[in-house]
Amino acid sequence: GALLESEAWAQRLQEMVEGSTRVQARQRAEAAELRLEQVIAEDTAAARAAGLADQLQTSKDAAAAQIAGLSDQLMTAEAGVAGLSDQLKTAEAALAASLGEGEDDVARVRAALVEADARAADLEEQLTAAEGDAAAVIP
Repeated sequence: GALLESEAWAQRLQEMVEGSTRVQARQRAEAAELRLEQVIAEDTAAARAAGLADQLQTSKDAAAAQIAGLSDQLMTAEAGVAGLSDQLKTAEAALAASLGEGEDDVARVRAALVEADARAADLEEQLTAAEGDAAAVIP
């Protein structure tokens, strides 16, 4: 009888040990699953941050290119205004020189002045627009 009782007790003890081992294994598996989820979340956050950094750099590069383009437009417009100023001075000198040479010469010089003045106004509008564009792009 003692042998049977001892075997039954050993059987119960083995079942308890196996049950405890299963619980520990389940707990370890759950902990590993939680850690895996944490690693995935960290990797996802790092990838998002890298993507945002790339987007920011792309935006900075685009803004710098826009600023450079607007700067070129401004310089071109300023050169155009300077050229028209020279044309106006030349036309004024021609007008002064031709005052005594007849109505046709005066009319031609006045027409040239009107045309040069209109071109100067157009270039000044372009310059103002380019300056506005530059002010909108430059932070």
